[in-house]
Amino acid sequence: MAKKVEEAGGVLECDTNTLALHGLALQSYARFLMKKKQFQHAIKLYKQSLDIAREVYGADHPQALVVLNDLASAYVTNKQFKEGIESYQEAINRAENSDGADDSLIAFYYNLGEACIMSKDLASAREYCNKCIEIARRLQIPSLIQTGEQCLRDVEQVEATLASKDSS
Repeated sequence: MAKKVEEAGGVLECDTNTLALHGLALQSYARFLMKKKQFQHAIKLYKQSLDIAREVYGADHPQALVVLNDLASAYVTNKQFKEGIESYQEAINRAENSDGADDSLIAFYYNLGEACIMSKDLASAREYCNKCIEIARRLQIPSLIQTGEQCLRDVEQVEATLASKDSS
């Protein structure tokens, strides 16, 4: 089955495996751009990679969820909190409806908790950090329990900072 991939000079026809590889290359290059602080360009490439992953694998496939998580992280890094939080929530909703995605859910909840901390929605952050811990405990993954506990400490630290500013 041939698919079409837009290239700089036109359209290239390719099979599903080539299309999947193109999506992975876009994702990898987007990660490189994130390190170079070229966030808007990275977001554009993550969106393209996500479209390909959804077409090739389906919207609930682990690869599509990883790219969606990466896109959410790019939004948050670029201070587009609303878009980032919505993308993390979509990843969580899709992962909860997929088989075997529990370990990914831990990361998604942690990332969503940290995004909420950055956007100063501390009540939601606490909820998502606790959800991260709950899943990690159920799966008996001590290192991820510690990650969730660090998320809660981050919430407490921001709360303390905000409280000290209010009392000044």
